[in-house]
Amino acid sequence: MLNWKLKWQVTTVLGVIFNAILLTFYLMVISAIWDFHTGRTIFGQPIATDFANYWTASSMALSGNPAAPYDINKLLGFQMKTFGASSPMGVGWYYPPTFLLIVLPLALLPYLPALFTWLTSTFAVESLILYKISPTANIFWLSVFSTGNFCNFLFGQNGYLSASFLGGGLLLLDTNPVAGGLLLGMMSYKPNLALLIPLALIAGRRWRALLSAGASALAMVLLSFMALGYQVWIEYWKISAVPMMLSAKIGPWSIMPTFYSTVLSLGFDLFTAYTVQCLVMAIVAFLVAWAWYREANFVLRASILTLGILLFTPYAFTYDLAILSLPLVWLWVDGQKNGRFPGETLLLFLGWISPFFTQIIWSLRLIPERKVQITSLILLALFFLAAAKVRNEIIAT
Repeated sequence: MLNWKLKWQVTTVLGVIFNAILLTFYLMVISAIWDFHTGRTIFGQPIATDFANYWTASSMALSGNPAAPYDINKLLGFQMKTFGASSPMGVGWYYPPTFLLIVLPLALLPYLPALFTWLTSTFAVESLILYKISPTANIFWLSVFSTGNFCNFLFGQNGYLSASFLGGGLLLLDTNPVAGGLLLGMMSYKPNLALLIPLALIAGRRWRALLSAGASALAMVLLSFMALGYQVWIEYWKISAVPMMLSAKIGPWSIMPTFYSTVLSLGFDLFTAYTVQCLVMAIVAFLVAWAWYREANFVLRASILTLGILLFTPYAFTYDLAILSLPLVWLWVDGQKNGRFPGETLLLFLGWISPFFTQIIWSLRLIPERKVQITSLILLALFFLAAAKVRNEIIAT
């Protein structure tokens, strides 16, 4: 008993020290990159560059022309006028109008207060969900301070929001399927991360949650019609920038943790990249459906779906890895209860740290052309780990 207590105390102290060092490091990175006096980064762009797109789009929509953000020339022109001629974001607005509806209130505030409101509110909800998964102090703070979360913070992106909808929906699914489905349906704001959710619900025969998710997604569409008008949807469907990027080998591969980008980063052609990505999608879809059909325990079902979402899409960035905190904590909890595979702890750590190294390689240009992407391989290993745990559970029962 004494040895167990001593081990627990040592682990707690080491955890506190590690989290303190990690937070200090994050603050140093932020202070080195962000200049709050000018509201810009050291690269001359607004703080939390991607959030500038959200704020710009909502500002244009509130000015009376909700369809304007889908015109890249108008969008960049507004950004240059607002943030300075040297600071257009260089990307368009490719989200569906349902997300424009979500961010619409942000432009009621000046830029930095809006950024603060956006990050703190979405981060608080995600943190609450992570606490519900594991209230253990060290694991909670490690998940809150995960490097995927930090990447989302630097960009001012929507990874916290995705983690909140996905994690909250999954946590409620067994006890309140209607509420869980409503939250999962909200993931339709980002279609590339929502495609596997209906498959899992169908395979798991979660009909009430499926209907609720469909109603939630449909309600968001109808609300966007009412608030923004039909023209905004017409302009949205005209946009083909994402398909163009995926068909023209254009893109920052080192911050796209997908097999599509991994294959291209290795120098292969588009056909090979599409072939590998489609093969991964087929494997992932099959194993997600299998795990949910066999009704594996909640932790493993949630883990395999969340990891599958990240692997299934050919289009994702490091800030989307904020949702990786969810399966990392779920798998850690499962390991504590049912034991770990050899090397499992190391693999969980690699999953935890990989978003940061991926981002650092890109930001600091540590590798020529920065076209290196191995995070997808770590995600696949974690996915197979979850699948192996499901298999062991089925055999045991």
